[in-house]
Amino acid sequence: MPIFDARAPLLLACASALLALPACSGPGRGAQSKVLPVSELPESYRELWSAWLADAPDWDARRQVALRDPAQTRFLVENLVRTMLTAWGRVDLTLVGEEGAGPFERARAELVRLSEHSAPTLSELMGVGGSAAAELSSSLLFEIGRPAIPATVAQLEAERGEARMCAADLLARLPNALPGDGLDEAGVEARLLEHLASDPEWLVRERCARALGVRAQRSRDPRPSRTGLLGALRDADPAVRAAAAAGLGRLADPALVPVLIDHLERALGAGSAREIGACQAALRAQLGGAERTPADWRRIWREGARPAGSGLDRSPGGQ
Repeated sequence: MPIFDARAPLLLACASALLALPACSGPGRGAQSKVLPVSELPESYRELWSAWLADAPDWDARRQVALRDPAQTRFLVENLVRTMLTAWGRVDLTLVGEEGAGPFERARAELVRLSEHSAPTLSELMGVGGSAAAELSSSLLFEIGRPAIPATVAQLEAERGEARMCAADLLARLPNALPGDGLDEAGVEARLLEHLASDPEWLVRERCARALGVRAQRSRDPRPSRTGLLGALRDADPAVRAAAAAGLGRLADPALVPVLIDHLERALGAGSAREIGACQAALRAQLGGAERTPADWRRIWREGARPAGSGLDRSPGGQ
């Protein structure tokens, strides 16, 4: 990636210093991308960036011309990201009540407008853990919405576990994919299921379980995610098992009530607080009332009782 590659932490640390000068990332990819004074840029790039800086009246037309050229598009996105990060680092933000938009707000709005082109860069930057860059890029991708889904899913294959974790976390917040989004919802959930089953990092598996519970709740066909979450109840890590139980609870499937009661019993035996809390919350959402022992939950379930606030619309006898 031209700006934020393996050297990203170093580059982020010195981004403000780089843009304290009238400079920007020049054309090029990977190691060929350099920070240059604006005066040293090729004329077409210099005119493009100067037009954006000046908020030129014909900027909309200039943007459309630049988007026809992949190199100029990449140049524009990279320098908008640099501008946003530098303005944030300087706390160069427009305050409530101030007129107009500063460089941070303008760069951010432009990146949202360029969503199809900016999402891949922002999704890679999201994996720079513990940084303002990661938080800003994640919030931007959330604002971009469905067009950010393919680039976010691609980050599930990143080498760094933190990048995969951030991608799964964002997928729990992004809306479900629709036809024409570049990746259908079944494909999104399939990738999450792969990592739920086999990712070496428990934090990634936990976030995948969370994302699957949320997305399956809105999905036309929750069955694959349901099966995957049931399997995750046997994960080696209690946090993953707890997230799986919570995800199953979101599905509001009466057939899952006995499974959740059984898992609650195992969690109580193991003294796993996270799992106990997740199972109790899921059962309360379905059956209503306060926390109970597994025996009491089973009695309520067998009797088909549905206390006030129950999420069930049918008794087990109606299965």
